[in-house]
Amino acid sequence: MVRQGCSCSLCVFASRHDVLLSIGRRPRLAAPYAAVGQVRGDSFRADCRIIDLIRHAAACAAPDPGVACPDDGL
Repeated sequence: MVRQGCSCSLCVFASRHDVLLSIGRRPRLAAPYAAVGQVRGDSFRADCRIIDLIRHAAACAAPDPGVACPDDGL
């Protein structure tokens, strides 16, 4: 099954699978989300915090990100 979408990389409305995939593909984008959530005390979604999803992805529980383009800092 091929998943395609035209939304933000880390969308609060995305499925857990898609958010974990985005974290694997764009870890530098996920880091500021975690920092903001920690400072503000906010959750990414009502059912989870982004920092928990980042840890989950790091523990080999994330889908294989496939081809990940280098982050050019833009």
